[in-house]
Amino acid sequence: MFGQSAQQNAGFVTLPAMEGITSPFAKAIDLYKQVSTSTSPLATDALRMSALMNSGNAYYYKHDYGGALETWRTAISFSGHPNLSPWSNVIAALVLLDRPQEAIKEGEAARVWAEQSGKALIETYPYAGVLEATAFAKMQLGDSDGALADMATANALRDDALTQQNFALALIVSKRYEDAQEVLRKIAPPLDAQAIPDSKIARCVYLIWALATPNGSPSVRAANFAAFLGEHRSAQELSSTTSEGLRQLMRQVADTLPKSDYPCGSLGKIKAITSLLSAP
Repeated sequence: MFGQSAQQNAGFVTLPAMEGITSPFAKAIDLYKQVSTSTSPLATDALRMSALMNSGNAYYYKHDYGGALETWRTAISFSGHPNLSPWSNVIAALVLLDRPQEAIKEGEAARVWAEQSGKALIETYPYAGVLEATAFAKMQLGDSDGALADMATANALRDDALTQQNFALALIVSKRYEDAQEVLRKIAPPLDAQAIPDSKIARCVYLIWALATPNGSPSVRAANFAAFLGEHRSAQELSSTTSEGLRQLMRQVADTLPKSDYPCGSLGKIKAITSLLSAP
């Protein structure tokens, strides 16, 4: 978390300090490796598996998706049989590495194994993760119908805020804006020029609201885009947003998204999402 915080505030950190930003991630990875390879009787299989998963997470937050992919691949069969949690992460890493065809192949293999083994009904949370990651791979290849079908199933299995956001994105990509808005209302209402962002709501929700209202007024869309950026704009400023002002704001969002906190920042790797920020 410290390493990611340093990355987000790079403009306020001195050069000598910046040179050490990756060291918290590197240190974490080294410590996790010591645990995952330990032969001590205190290092149970569950503990070593957890260390592998967290090592992959550290690579992910370091934006080293190749390292994350290799580590999570190791974790898939660590216990002698496939594990859906790291398997879904492998699919996601392949998407982030812009290898969507491999991701879909991996996703289908995970789906078949989960359904044939019965794990899809028992381990619904990680199985939903497999479907979500596969859906993003399908988005990359322009298969919006396939992506929506996978996201809808994942949402039925794991109806939490993050899955709802991903489901809404799939609906938006399929141009089903009213359905996307209905899903988003389960998390939070949209902002208008008078409303104040709720600090308990993830900023990504406001970004998705702006994308879900392509025909909305410039002031309403600007209010939600500004909330995503963490910018405070007065009601008067928002109400006077012009079409050109909205286009400039959308370009700012497109530039900021890949640098944003994860998991929202990972949307900056999904072309079907970033294309929505290409203002007309």
